[in-house]
Amino acid sequence: MEPRSGIHVSPSCSLSHWQQACNVWVKTINNLCISFRFSDAPWEYLERTNSAIIAGSLTQVGTLAMPETYVIRTGRHRQEDQRVDICSVISNTSSTTIELVECKLAEADGSKILRKIQSRMRAAFEQVNNIIGIHGLPISDLPNYIDVIRTGVVIGLPCFERDATKQTMESKIQEIIEWLQSSNVPDVTAWCFLEQYLTTPSKRYKRYYPGIFLVVKKT
Repeated sequence: MEPRSGIHVSPSCSLSHWQQACNVWVKTINNLCISFRFSDAPWEYLERTNSAIIAGSLTQVGTLAMPETYVIRTGRHRQEDQRVDICSVISNTSSTTIELVECKLAEADGSKILRKIQSRMRAAFEQVNNIIGIHGLPISDLPNYIDVIRTGVVIGLPCFERDATKQTMESKIQEIIEWLQSSNVPDVTAWCFLEQYLTTPSKRYKRYYPGIFLVVKKT
């Protein structure tokens, strides 16, 4: 049986800070669940909540991350409400890298979740690639020592109806984890599926949400 929590890094990954952040993210998710005594799963909340947890994990490893940062996008008449989910900053003595991160929630029946990942990543790429400015300043006007990279993150949220058996859910979760560990297309994947949620349906949604996973890919 594959480990219920962990991360996988592609051999070609150039996002070393995400490897560190995903390790923190797994620990954070575990600790949140323990703190709520497994009565409330943090991943049941909004995409914005989950992206804020991701931003906090990035900050903990030294990559300063700001959720909900104002940006300028192409093809938008109104720019006042345009935001990117996370804007992170990686600095050293000679250069600064700004990373724009668009997160998308992929919620689907457990048997369909992996098929939905690709379409949600396309949506993340589309939104993060049409950004041409940050806080009212065009990217083209940034100093030469500042580099801008763009990353898509899909937050996978498999769900199961109340009549699903524990055995069915366990089997599907193992299939998802195997895919997360074997796929070299994303830069980093991370997952957290806790035993307690296989027998504890969501009080809010009356379904099982046994865990969460991340798929991270640089554009």
